[in-house]
Amino acid sequence: MRYAFPFDASATLPGSAYSVIYTRCGTKGLLLKDGKILRELNRSFYHADVYEYPIVLFRLPSGREVMAHCPKDYCRLDIEDLATGELLTDSTIRKSSDVFHSRLCASQDGRFLVSSGWLNTHWKIFNQILKPLKCGQKHTQRLSARSSLYGLVNRWASIVG
Repeated sequence: MRYAFPFDASATLPGSAYSVIYTRCGTKGLLLKDGKILRELNRSFYHADVYEYPIVLFRLPSGREVMAHCPKDYCRLDIEDLATGELLTDSTIRKSSDVFHSRLCASQDGRFLVSSGWLNTHWKIFNQILKPLKCGQKHTQRLSARSSLYGLVNRWASIVG
């Protein structure tokens, strides 16, 4: 099959009819089912030329086939049902951090997601993170409470049960 756009990367879901072709450092992609176009995928143009398109296809513990990507904003990671296009993590109250998600990976059981991207830091963020911890306070709790991903993880946990 020939596509009119210069796609240079792909992602697949083993044992499934779904795959994605995309431009590694671009903004366009296609979700395919049995090699036929199901829908077009887009991501923000903001610095898209310097970090890889954040996308991974995987199964939730329930067996539901999904993909994680950033369809709404460069710094907002969402989980989308492959068959319907429904955003399972859609929320109007969630605030995104200045994180450039890239090279996503999901655990085999579909419970964990890893982003190998980068953080656009500001002194205010470092100042909050580097403040001395109170005696007995765990560092990971302090960081996770300040992270916008904390809400996504909690929302995802409620989806996957």
